Amino acid sequence: MNKPIVAIDLDDTLADFLGAFVHYARRTWNITIDPETYSDDWISCLGINIDQWRAMNDQIGQDADWWYRTFRPLPMARKAVRYLSQYCTLVGITARQRKGELATRFWTKAVFADSIQECYFLGAYDEIREDSSLLTKGALCKKIGAKCLVDDQPRHCLGARENDVPSVLFGRYNWSRDFIRPRNVLWMPDWSCPEIVLQALG
Repeated sequence: MNKPIVAIDLDDTLADFLGAFVHYARRTWNITIDPETYSDDWISCLGINIDQWRAMNDQIGQDADWWYRTFRPLPMARKAVRYLSQYCTLVGITARQRKGELATRFWTKAVFADSIQECYFLGAYDEIREDSSLLTKGALCKKIGAKCLVDDQPRHCLGARENDVPSVLFGRYNWSRDFIRPRNVLWMPDWSCPEIVLQALG
């Protein structure tokens, strides 16, 4: 019997992107980021224009090979992923640039061994546009046959829902604090309770 496919987001779901980005932004651009007000809409969050966003995105692409490899996994993520892999086929799903594909696959393999079978790239930031931070992973989840999405971003959970894919909103972040979860979107505060993912599968 085939295991159901569960797609798990990488940044701020499995990997501590925010913690790494705070240090990277200070070192690279001399920008101080408050984690309590951060969002991935950099134009609003950082007070920059789209050309500056493109330049920053290009810099991250150039640094991707070493930068993505330095991320730390979030607490309890390894143990939870090993547990879920007994019941599901786990795949990573990310909005990262494809320039970071090699480093992303290296990190995922190094941290989670064979528990995560594949990584899929949305490519939302391959070319910065006005709507880059609005694109969702819903259609990609449907395309790969995922039966559940685990993600820290409400818009991706809603995008999954629009494609009839149940989802689990992960974490306690300021960008999801006021999100009113509709039916078919569960909440998992951290990786201490991975059974919530199995619950979402029904």
